[in-house]
Amino acid sequence: MFQNFFKIAVRNLSRQKMYSLINISGLALGMAGSLLMFAFVINELSYEDFHRHKDQIYRVAIEFGQGENTMKLAGAMPALGPALADELPEVLQAVRFQRETKTVLKYGDKEFREDRFFFTDSSVFQVFTFPLISGDPATALRAPFSVVISEEIARKYFGSEEAVGKVLQYMDQYEFHVTGVMQDVPPNTHLKPDFLASFASLDKIAKVEHPWNQFGTAYTYLFVHKKAALPELQTKIKAVFQKHTNEQFAGMFSFHLQPIGDIYLTSKMMGELGPSGNLTYVYLFSSIALLVLLIACLNFVNLSTARSFRRAKEIGLRKVLGATRTQLAKQFLGESLIFTSIALVFSLLLFEMLFPRLTEFLGTKMVVDYFRNFYFYLTLAGIMIFVSLVAGLYPALFLSRYAPVQTLKNIFSPDMASALFRKILVVTQFAISIFLLVGTFVVYRQLHFMQETDLGFNKDNVVLVSFPAGDEQMQTTYFTLRDEFAKIPGVVSVSGAYTVPGLHNEEQQSVRLKDSSPDDFIMMRAIGVDYDYVQTLGLEVIKGRNFSKAFATDITNAILINEKAAETLGLADPVGREVLLPGNGTADERFAKIVGVVRDFHVQSLHTAIEPVFLYINPKRFYTIAVRVRPERLAGTLQALEAAWKAQVPDQPFQYTFLAETYNSLYDSETKTSQMAALFSLLAIYIACMGLLGLASFTAEQRTKEIGIRKVLGATVANVVTLLSNDFVKLVLLANLIAWPVAWYAMNKWLQNFAYRISIEWWVFALAGGLALVIALMTVSTQAVRAAMANPVESLRYE
Repeated sequence: MFQNFFKIAVRNLSRQKMYSLINISGLALGMAGSLLMFAFVINELSYEDFHRHKDQIYRVAIEFGQGENTMKLAGAMPALGPALADELPEVLQAVRFQRETKTVLKYGDKEFREDRFFFTDSSVFQVFTFPLISGDPATALRAPFSVVISEEIARKYFGSEEAVGKVLQYMDQYEFHVTGVMQDVPPNTHLKPDFLASFASLDKIAKVEHPWNQFGTAYTYLFVHKKAALPELQTKIKAVFQKHTNEQFAGMFSFHLQPIGDIYLTSKMMGELGPSGNLTYVYLFSSIALLVLLIACLNFVNLSTARSFRRAKEIGLRKVLGATRTQLAKQFLGESLIFTSIALVFSLLLFEMLFPRLTEFLGTKMVVDYFRNFYFYLTLAGIMIFVSLVAGLYPALFLSRYAPVQTLKNIFSPDMASALFRKILVVTQFAISIFLLVGTFVVYRQLHFMQETDLGFNKDNVVLVSFPAGDEQMQTTYFTLRDEFAKIPGVVSVSGAYTVPGLHNEEQQSVRLKDSSPDDFIMMRAIGVDYDYVQTLGLEVIKGRNFSKAFATDITNAILINEKAAETLGLADPVGREVLLPGNGTADERFAKIVGVVRDFHVQSLHTAIEPVFLYINPKRFYTIAVRVRPERLAGTLQALEAAWKAQVPDQPFQYTFLAETYNSLYDSETKTSQMAALFSLLAIYIACMGLLGLASFTAEQRTKEIGIRKVLGATVANVVTLLSNDFVKLVLLANLIAWPVAWYAMNKWLQNFAYRISIEWWVFALAGGLALVIALMTVSTQAVRAAMANPVESLRYE
């Protein structure tokens, strides 16, 4: 019986070549698009999976402040981890990481600046899965000034030589002995160390005087017991902290345990160790994948039911010969499975061809070997079952119910119910496509709004030069370099800074007015700057004055604040008021005078609202030199900047970017999302139109005699095209009415992710609906014109 079923399926496939091609290609495209999206989703969900103890590792994040005036930090206190491991039985191990960026390391004549240098505890290899190729994980990081490096770093510094036993110079002052080489860390982790140095080294380099009072830099991870109750554990952490400090100080903190597997997609703390993913996009791409797959399935169902009358005699004859409805249903489900299997083969070929281009486009490294991954095959099986059932179940039930008497007497015709069902499918397909088009237009408009809106500063024509700040010698070099830069004819102004808009800024400080209560403080984002920062970035001083060398106290006791800071402090006229700035201890606290107010400007992207910000002069933290240049002399100015750099910092490479590029990179994910949404919207439209083409051809074929009679009676080609297109136009218009309110609700929910956003206007819906209507009309018209141009005599002979 199976052989008979298979033969009939193959004959039907070959007999109706055009419809078979439309079905298979539509399914293949839909499945390939879905596979690409699901591959991205699987990769995003795979973060931290390589750690054996992933389910027992939690990061301790802290929230500092009271009420709404708080800041959330990924880093905790240096003393917290060891105390928790000693005092809480639920904590089996604690591991701290402290990251050093722009670390200068030397070996022989090789010198590099490294950004992934971490100090960590010796227990790191017991908690995290960082396998060692050489060295003993139990002892590798016990001694001060010991370091474990990755395979890539070993090749970079030592080539083919044995790395263990070698010595690396750290910041020209200390020698670190290589005690182990670990496998390169997979990219699907938020924690990507190239160097793991012993935490004990920090006591020799710069001992922390107040390890319970300082926070934000020591990233603390706990390896907890499987049966630990997390809410209770968080309460105990707060109790341990209060025990080692005092009730008043501890009252300003709360502690949160973050599962390590959730950090990449859900954590948005200050000071994250790497760029975060976006759980919204995981949901978005999963939804798009399912919608595209659904459109492909609806195509199959629509065309199968539309062509069903051609198989009416076959079904009637089978029933007369004793076939049951169950057997007939199995036949049609089997044919659906064959179609799906063929489409799946082609979709895998498309996936193999397009997947490398997808990873290149997204700028990410996909670490999952999909053809060896269980979840990938589970996804394949799920798609196979989903498509086979959705695409084949209704045709199987619909076709198998035909009455044999009607079919064998040639009095059978598809009933109104089946025609209505096909119309519902067409409306559903185009409603989904229009929904995706509206989403694409909204994403593009929001992206354009973010890139073109007034940011409160001028990002154009500003060159950012990375500077290795840190020691006193480099501070002297900075001032010399700044003055040399300023002499270049194409340079307008120069300023050093801790950061600029678009670059990461971890520094926040608690600020309170003079004579106010110690609890009456606000958290402000702090930016260490040079005198000409305001001019260089194009900020606007709206009250008071800018920093000036004419005032000797400006370098230690003056700040500029933004409008938001003045509002938060409750000051209508803040110029001249004094605020208390914190230090490493009460002896380091100092009063600073507000000398001016700058217009609000965006330090971060438009995802977040403008925060209170103050600027202060701090030469120790000039990690960036901002240079405003004249655009008409850009090439020559860059050459002159490089020459001045090499003269003053010959042992460091000249590295620069443009502020506009740096700030716009904040929207890379939105840019790529909008492009992918556009691509898959067009794919959805294309698949829907393939089905519409087949359905239009079927409709024209059904009405062949009618068209012939109309032409004999004088109907023109335009009359016939209008006749055949009217029904489809009505269906697409109905699809618009269904898609628009759903799209309006979904897009408004998405726009809530932005503090500053567009409002959705009516013309966006009209544009999406009009585009879908035009594409549908063009598709239908090809078949309508073909039918209208046929010889009416031949049409009337049609049987």
